[in-house]
Amino acid sequence: MSRLTPEAEDTLIKKIISCELSESHYNSLARLLGEYPQNIYPGSSNNEEKANMIVTRANQKEQCDLIERELSNMISFNPTARSLNSQLAIAFGRLYEDLLKSLESMTDDTEEDIKENSVNEHTEFREKLKKKARFSESTRELAIFHKNDNSVIQRKAKKLGYKSYVKIELKVRQLYQSVLAEFPAEQYSAERRLSELLNKLYSFLSDEYKENFDTTDHLYGIIFGTASRCLIFNE
Repeated sequence: MSRLTPEAEDTLIKKIISCELSESHYNSLARLLGEYPQNIYPGSSNNEEKANMIVTRANQKEQCDLIERELSNMISFNPTARSLNSQLAIAFGRLYEDLLKSLESMTDDTEEDIKENSVNEHTEFREKLKKKARFSESTRELAIFHKNDNSVIQRKAKKLGYKSYVKIELKVRQLYQSVLAEFPAEQYSAERRLSELLNKLYSFLSDEYKENFDTTDHLYGIIFGTASRCLIFNE
């Protein structure tokens, strides 16, 4: 294979980065060129740097076709390397857009409401989970995981054109107020209100989503993403 043009080289680099490969995957790509990974990139390199140096070395050796084929194999056979076709982000984007449509009948808050509330009542997330919401340790771990995962997927979905996320947070805050009225903090645990909020959100979804394995994770992500903005669980 002849060497890639600078434009084609840049396209391959971007393709590798978009796949969000693990360290072992990058090491496999390096070894594919007949070299130790540390001979191509320093151990402190980030993924963008690794992708750049791997493609540069492959192009020097006229072996970019090997990288292309191996990358396709990784995506085809490794279920964790799924971001190439963005299926998870698409599923998440569709869920929250459809959920938003179902919640539209609720009274609207404004974006100024959400900004004011976020500024005036902001608390560090871990501190909030422990001292304000008084979640158990296991629930706090669940919250942090789903909040972080939600942030990543939300960014991917936004790049794909799903952009109405702030409106979901407004609706979740409104929905939570009804849960709080029915299950006040003095009488019920935060876990009980979390369960009730999750059930209420499920009730607004079609059967298509209720049968999807990832739906609960997506809803937890939405809930804890909203909580991280100090819009709910402020007791």
